[in-house]
Amino acid sequence: MVNIERALRFPVAEQGNFVKIIVGAVLSIIPIINFISLGYLYQLMSNIINEQQEMPEWGNFGEKFVRGFMFFIIGFIYMLIPLIVGAITGGGAAFRGGLGLLVGGYFISFIIAIVIGFLLPMALTHYVRTESFASAFDLKTIFSYISSSINNYLIAYVVIIVLCIILGIVSEIPVIGWIISILGGFYIACTACFLFGEIYRNASVSKSDSVS
Repeated sequence: MVNIERALRFPVAEQGNFVKIIVGAVLSIIPIINFISLGYLYQLMSNIINEQQEMPEWGNFGEKFVRGFMFFIIGFIYMLIPLIVGAITGGGAAFRGGLGLLVGGYFISFIIAIVIGFLLPMALTHYVRTESFASAFDLKTIFSYISSSINNYLIAYVVIIVLCIILGIVSEIPVIGWIISILGGFYIACTACFLFGEIYRNASVSKSDSVS
């Protein structure tokens, strides 16, 4: 069973980690530069998959930028799917003048977006493990990893959603809310990397044991 308490403590467990969170949070709000913070998350997830239970150091910004850019591209391609479906169905409904078709089309797009959002963490994790861009779209393998650890995956997914909802509520606090939301956003991202990295690693071990 995935250890939620450990995952929540992990990003700030060691001395100096909070400074790393601050750096990542600040970089994450700067356009283009924020690819570096995504690259940091890539390295963090890689550490967890390879059983290095520690937050990475900040450095090698060029490499982090490239890794983060690839993270962005993968996420963009995935989320482009429901947008295209919504545009096609919505455009067709508008052309035919059917409100029901329009609503139905956007509902289908919404459902697809939920499914994509569910797959994306494992897709990114599989990309980190293989370092192959194509592997991020290997749906057969991605579904295999999710199904082999579906209970833990669902728990992790729900935990991240709940944290995001809480952060959204806290962000409404005047003045200090937006500061908390920036720091909290990167903290949640680090927690997600830990959770899904652990789930992927455990699933890989289980697959290896079943083969042997």
